[in-house]
Amino acid sequence: RSNSCACSAATRSAARSSPPPSSDAIQPSKKIECKHSARSSMKCVRRSSRPSTPTCSPNVPKATSVGAALDARTASLRHVRGVGPPDLCYLKRTRTAATAAAVLKEYGYHTAAIAGFYAITGWPDLAPSGPWVAYTDTVAPRFASTILAAALDRRRRTGEGCYIDLAQLEASLHFLGPELLDLQVNGRSATRMGNRSPFCAPQGCYPCAGDDQWCAIGVDSNDQWRALCMAMDRPDWASDTALAEVAQRLERHDEIDAGISAWTQTRAPSDVMTILQNARVPSGVVQRSSDLLQDPQYGHHGFYRYMDHAEMGHIPYAGHQYRSSDFDNGPRAPAPLIGEHSFMVLSEILKMSDEEIGAAYASGAVN
Repeated sequence: RSNSCACSAATRSAARSSPPPSSDAIQPSKKIECKHSARSSMKCVRRSSRPSTPTCSPNVPKATSVGAALDARTASLRHVRGVGPPDLCYLKRTRTAATAAAVLKEYGYHTAAIAGFYAITGWPDLAPSGPWVAYTDTVAPRFASTILAAALDRRRRTGEGCYIDLAQLEASLHFLGPELLDLQVNGRSATRMGNRSPFCAPQGCYPCAGDDQWCAIGVDSNDQWRALCMAMDRPDWASDTALAEVAQRLERHDEIDAGISAWTQTRAPSDVMTILQNARVPSGVVQRSSDLLQDPQYGHHGFYRYMDHAEMGHIPYAGHQYRSSDFDNGPRAPAPLIGEHSFMVLSEILKMSDEEIGAAYASGAVN
């Protein structure tokens, strides 16, 4: 939830929109200047029998079924370069671990469902809608980059490489810790609650004037509740002792939602946000991608950068949700084409000869 930018909220209409592609990039930072604050309302009803830890072995094992082509090409490249397995760092990022991938083929959406994200995201009276984007596809690369960096550092210190089997399922469960613990310790199985919170009220995404326009509002304290009442000109709510505490408001959430909706429906979402933020009530307009391109806060921070792509032309690229004080944390270049930099990597970074590069291409290790 942010002060003057997008407030990511699951609405019935948003559930039907197509998710944008995710980025695998992540950059380090020393001094971080946050632009957004967000609160996840995801719950979990599934448990994993395996620890959320990648496995590492000193040598690359022989592939079985899934990934066999990649393993064969990697082995061929090792043969061409004369590099033995002991100093090779090889990371395989599978959905549910390499041993299970041979019998279970899926995309990030399926993995998120197996982990439990879909069962807890959506409306209680509708089928699961799932989180925005293929969730595990956006989570796992952050773990993969850190783990691979650690493997390379270990090789620098010891001269030994390793094989890393990183399952997206296990990496994503890191973000369901509270829900898993609540189930195991208290026996409470989380379920779909729409945009509501089990701990605070009122919280929701409320209709505003216009076609499919919404504003997210989240009251986290009794002081914010009283501020909301005064901003809406509802002194009757503010003085009602039966609504003074969170537990009481949770019981009457439907009634409160109806009153808030009646107030927001006569106003533009930006007006609702401005009024409530001035009253120090957390709120934010639910924005489309086209709205984000025009967002003044994004513009101030230079979040979007326009670059020339060889196939797609002059297009905007989304940056990071933070700014670093001592370096430009990107993006710094358009997305590459498939195989665009293969020759450069082999010749300039790996220092392979023309004969070795030709053999690598001929063997199928590089394309």
